[in-house]
Amino acid sequence: LRPAGAGAVGAGAGAAAPSITAYAHAASGVSVSFAFAKPPGQPAITEVRAAYTCSGAAAVRDFSLQAAVPKYMQLRLEPASSTTLSPGGPAATQRLLVNNTQHGAKPLIMRLRVSFVPHGGPKVEETVEVSNLPPGL
Repeated sequence: LRPAGAGAVGAGAGAAAPSITAYAHAASGVSVSFAFAKPPGQPAITEVRAAYTCSGAAAVRDFSLQAAVPKYMQLRLEPASSTTLSPGGPAATQRLLVNNTQHGAKPLIMRLRVSFVPHGGPKVEETVEVSNLPPGL
């Protein structure tokens, strides 16, 4: 996962937006961060590079992220690189591609369902709306 560039969204080929934390679970240390990129010449397409990390004391297993967007958008999720998140280990990554057919008229919005099993604990399953997406996506 490469860091998002400093260019403004929509400002030419390969423009990127700042990275955001889309989800954080304090008790387990699990967090989901998003970095964004716009393919050259395709302003309606947003590439979301998700990184999943664990800063807790123990690994979590069976990590899964599902995403939903409004009907006027199309979403493609590629497989995640891992379903186990080790404390301080490398991030698991996943690529999401969003086509906003109403780009310029309606902003990108997304809902996430995150589930995982913390070490020694019951399954965690939460649904959150990502409300801090950068404008212009």
